[in-house]
Amino acid sequence: MDPNSVQDISDEEEEKRVKKTTWLQTLAPYPAEPSAGTKFMVQLKDVASGSQVIPLIEFPIEVAEPILEQEIREKEFNKDKDGFVLQKVSPDPTHINWVKLRAGISFHFSQDIDSIGSIETTGQNVRVEQSSLGTDRVTIVFGGVTAWDSMLIWVGGLVIFLPLWFIYFVQSWASRRENLILQHETGPVGGGIQLYFAGAFSFMPLTSDVVVPNADVEQRSRIALWGLMAPACFSLLIWSLWLQVPDSRILFVSDAFLIFPMVQCFPLNPLEGIYVWRRSKLLWFLTFIFIMTLFMIVASAGLKSVI
Repeated sequence: MDPNSVQDISDEEEEKRVKKTTWLQTLAPYPAEPSAGTKFMVQLKDVASGSQVIPLIEFPIEVAEPILEQEIREKEFNKDKDGFVLQKVSPDPTHINWVKLRAGISFHFSQDIDSIGSIETTGQNVRVEQSSLGTDRVTIVFGGVTAWDSMLIWVGGLVIFLPLWFIYFVQSWASRRENLILQHETGPVGGGIQLYFAGAFSFMPLTSDVVVPNADVEQRSRIALWGLMAPACFSLLIWSLWLQVPDSRILFVSDAFLIFPMVQCFPLNPLEGIYVWRRSKLLWFLTFIFIMTLFMIVASAGLKSVI
């Protein structure tokens, strides 16, 4: 919804406006969210009730860490003032995280609102996604914006690409030890899926199929284990470094190297886990438990500190 002209409109018209998104937002499976630590200012201009107008209302907001909270805190203003004034903001902008930003902040006034000139944001990559006008309040829904020059897009895309090459070189080395030749194959469907996710800036662990002609069950299992355990152990090493140097970029690298073996360890053809499964169910189970336990530890830290 365009916040530059906020009027009292029907539910059908509001829904129609909300659905007007760019092609990139439509393609992207995961929209950007304002992360913890993001600071911005929301400005409500020319809030009118009859002949009374509030020229400008400004609120600084810093996004907090996501927490489980049952109570919705409110912030009250101008309790003893008469006339047309802002009376309450819910939830309290000083205790807000991105989940609440997505649900919306409501600004309650002492009188009915006729119109608002504009709603704007200034600061770090946050925009107004939707605004709806009630009888005596306006509710604003916020969303994140990833700029085209963002390091997340360009450096993040490079970082998430490195584990694929790492796995390739490790498995290529393991194949040469077995006097075998390693081949990577990507079919038309798989290639199209990878291009889709790359175009949507979603870092998905879609890899080429690993083919090792003339390998027996044990040889193929050993090559698969190298492809699973090497990036997982490297991820553990980077995660240990992050514990000493708590930089979210280091944690992102750790997550990048772990997400590939997490997907590949399942015993489904053509994932690498199927070749370990065919050799030994117990060996596959131990490998699966190790990678998934590591994923729950490292990815949980990543969800809290990076995303």
